[in-house]
Amino acid sequence: MMDADRAGSPDQTETSSGTAIDSIYRELRRRIIDGIYLPEQKLKIEHLRAGFQVSSSTVREALTRLTSDHLVTAEEHRGFRVTPMSMADLEDLTQARIVLECTALRDSISHATEDWERKLVRAYQRLTRAENRLLHDAASFETWEECNRDFHDALAANSHSMWLKRLRQLLFQQSERYRRLSSLVATSRAEVHAEHMAIFEAAIAHDAERAAALLLDHVWRAANVIRDNAALREALEKGSKRRPCSK
Repeated sequence: MMDADRAGSPDQTETSSGTAIDSIYRELRRRIIDGIYLPEQKLKIEHLRAGFQVSSSTVREALTRLTSDHLVTAEEHRGFRVTPMSMADLEDLTQARIVLECTALRDSISHATEDWERKLVRAYQRLTRAENRLLHDAASFETWEECNRDFHDALAANSHSMWLKRLRQLLFQQSERYRRLSSLVATSRAEVHAEHMAIFEAAIAHDAERAAALLLDHVWRAANVIRDNAALREALEKGSKRRPCSK
């Protein structure tokens, strides 16, 4: 079986160091999100350098970028590790997301325009198609995650606060590993679509309070799914190498 640090390596014909850093950054990020690299796993620069066949400085720069995403932690004199995951972190992250997501949504609706509505409709339609595929094909998660991000971005897009939108996007990105874990529970996928539909309908109707209340419950979903599933909770707390199965 091919070594994970060689599989999916960036194209070695790339000559630009910036392009190589971007490619390695994206590949390492994918492996962390997918759980190939486990929480708290040490990321050895020499091992990665050999796998990607690039310089140590290129790998180090990619890892440094991942620390800005809070997916990797840098330890003085000890190198890099995948950032830990825990129920406490998930609950803290979820509470912070709720404040930002709901505030941004209310502000966005209060400044609603026809252009915002058109973009929101398009984002919702793309998400609906992606969710229909996800019901039958778990491998389409990457496409769904992209459409899910675009939909949530569209909800908040009309907010007049740039900082609010930037911080909201940062925390949304931070929650991706947890969404990936909760998506292993297949029965939750249809429910997620129903929640998205209700949020969309309330937002289009300019019902800010209902939309925010629905969004609050929706953001809590990943935490609740993981907390209520013993296998997922154990995998989260122990960083199990075996993907948990939901019964």
